[in-house]
Amino acid sequence: MKSLPSLRRLAAGLLLAVTVGCQQGQPRMRVAFVTNNPETFWTFAEKGCAKAEKEFGVEVVFRKPADGDAANQTMILDDLVNQDIKAIAVSVINPQGQSAHLKEVAAKVPLLTQDNDAPDCGRVCYLGTNNYKAGRAVGQLIKEALPDGGVLAVFVGQTEPLNARQRRQGMLDELAGKPEPKDINDLDYGPDGQMYGKYRLYRTYTDQPIGSQKATENASDALTDLAGEKNLCFVGLWAYNPPAILSAVRDKDKLGQVKIVGFDENEATVQGILDGHIYGTVVQNPFAFGYHAVRLMAALVKGDRSVLPNDGILYFPHRVITKDGGKDRISAAVFQKEIRELLTQ
Repeated sequence: MKSLPSLRRLAAGLLLAVTVGCQQGQPRMRVAFVTNNPETFWTFAEKGCAKAEKEFGVEVVFRKPADGDAANQTMILDDLVNQDIKAIAVSVINPQGQSAHLKEVAAKVPLLTQDNDAPDCGRVCYLGTNNYKAGRAVGQLIKEALPDGGVLAVFVGQTEPLNARQRRQGMLDELAGKPEPKDINDLDYGPDGQMYGKYRLYRTYTDQPIGSQKATENASDALTDLAGEKNLCFVGLWAYNPPAILSAVRDKDKLGQVKIVGFDENEATVQGILDGHIYGTVVQNPFAFGYHAVRLMAALVKGDRSVLPNDGILYFPHRVITKDGGKDRISAAVFQKEIRELLTQ
């Protein structure tokens, strides 16, 4: 028969084992990352979320709306709040239309915006690109592709999101030689049909809620409408737009006759640059969007607000990709290798 001290040691050991087992089996805090559409651009952000999920001990619920309809995104956010999600990072589809609802969400859980901001929604931080400055980089590429001026057609998912407006206006201000406005969240929306320096903006085409299929149709329509123009540049401001433009240009047998400038790091865009069919693209860092959104949310659910930037904005620099690279640029071949390695992690 065991002595009383031995039984006490045995009981203490069992209690410790149970306690450790319970701690190891405890469910992780759940946070959510919500995109603004289902496009492949978000694959990179999901990779970043997965890496941060492992490093910071939270569970990430990654949600992509079936389309770019703000009402669908609103339903997703409500569903997440009801699932006891502890923090949310969202790429807002319609900042003005959704701000009142987002304030309700922000009153319940820490709310971050990523990729597309809604400055007045009650969010604690925006993570993403300075889209106005990135838009100016697009304008610089246009000036190089069409140095003598010409006609532009711009393609983007929709114009309600702040990132779309900032990219477009940054591009137009660069072409017109205008300075940066004091507040890039409060922009005078440059109209279609006007001259911006040596460049005439024919039209801004939108494709949401359908997406890439409609984007291809838009580019095909623009080629028909502008058939008589010799100096043409088509600009795609969302990730799937440049490949859609390239597809339409190829189908119309217009390769080499239309300059193409892109935004974001779609694989087809990079290959188009390598093949000489796309002049260049300006890319973001969606992997960082995902990784750092989860990093911040993991800290916030533990009550640590020291991780937040003082001004509530965490910018990640844009980069410019061209075929040969050069000063302050990256060659398409080097960048292609980079993104392929990232996707295989």
